[in-house]
Amino acid sequence: LPVYMGSMQLWTLLLMSALGMQSYTKSQQVGTLVLATATTLLVDAGPAAGGAVVAEQLASPAALLWVLFMGVAWAAAVAGMAVDRERGQIRARLDKVGGGAYATRVQLGEGTLLAVYVAAQATSTSSLTTLGKLLVLVDGASLGLVLALLALTTCTNLASSIVAAVKLNQATFIPMASCGSLVLNQATGLLLWGDGRTVRSWLSYA
Repeated sequence: LPVYMGSMQLWTLLLMSALGMQSYTKSQQVGTLVLATATTLLVDAGPAAGGAVVAEQLASPAALLWVLFMGVAWAAAVAGMAVDRERGQIRARLDKVGGGAYATRVQLGEGTLLAVYVAAQATSTSSLTTLGKLLVLVDGASLGLVLALLALTTCTNLASSIVAAVKLNQATFIPMASCGSLVLNQATGLLLWGDGRTVRSWLSYA
């Protein structure tokens, strides 16, 4: 996931700049290059692939608390998206009856919108990685639960991406969503999967 997110950031910057769809500041360009380089280095500095999954690690208090946190964060993001959609419908109805002054009041602020859709993207992207890994570890009813959660998080990821593309500045949203996804993915690896056992360079990893 980190290498994918870093390369996506870099290609988004190059493509949107080439097509004239977005203007990036010098700090945004440098930040994107730093992120892309740092995530590439994780191939050598990060956790080793193929480490054994310890059942006790998945059932540890830290892992369970992290799963609870991710669930609450995802639910809050989805609730925020629902509120934004409802406010948008109210605003559309007010615009039709000439209530433009009131319409702007019911709209969520730009900062709130950014927080909602970044949270939706970050939680769903990180959760999709974890759920995909769980597919080969569970069966029976647990497999059905994992598939259902995969469907929910996929819908959240897709819907938040589409709406954010319309409502938010992509030069701000995409880097923040990518960084949020990377932070949550790193914490998930350490708390849920025990990646700390195989990290080869903590200084570079941090």
